[in-house]
Amino acid sequence: MRIHLLLIPLLGFLLAGCPGSINHTQKKIEENDLNLPNPTGRNGLGIRFMLSELFETDYYSHFSLNSSNSLTFSTQNSEILVSIERFTPSALSGIQFQNPIENQPDLEALRDYFAEKRKASSQNSIISEPIELYSKTKKKGWMQSVEDTHSGNNYDLHYLIGTISFKGNFYVVQMVSGKENMAYLLDDFLELIKSIR
Repeated sequence: MRIHLLLIPLLGFLLAGCPGSINHTQKKIEENDLNLPNPTGRNGLGIRFMLSELFETDYYSHFSLNSSNSLTFSTQNSEILVSIERFTPSALSGIQFQNPIENQPDLEALRDYFAEKRKASSQNSIISEPIELYSKTKKKGWMQSVEDTHSGNNYDLHYLIGTISFKGNFYVVQMVSGKENMAYLLDDFLELIKSIR
């Protein structure tokens, strides 16, 4: 619940509609055929990945579940947030210990853990069925989306969550924005995962 409460002011500010702030990021995306422009190489957590120049390191948004091994990025005024988290095999033992499904593979246990945590932090959420990522990204993993609808508020948060196994560790990549943005952000999310080296 704490994670979710920290996000609400940031994304609420954006999605409630502040006139000049949304336009900078939105304008750059529209000028680039609804794609995040100019991906640049970033390093961290033992990997290298490509992320649009619109994103800056964000030290204030805390929506990761493994904050000691995570990176968070946001666009101007936090219209779009991205986090990448690393879990070692030993870190997954705690998640597996809590897992109600006996002998579930680690990657699937981590996927389900994240989806359930997102669901628990919301009063009203919809979780998609998991989709395998390999055919779209050449990475062993899963993708799910969680739509977090807030009754009585003016915005809905939408999470894209990718869970992958890479170089002996497990990574969770999240992209969070308003629901209306996700139709054109999905391909950028998949490109981000595909770019991980």
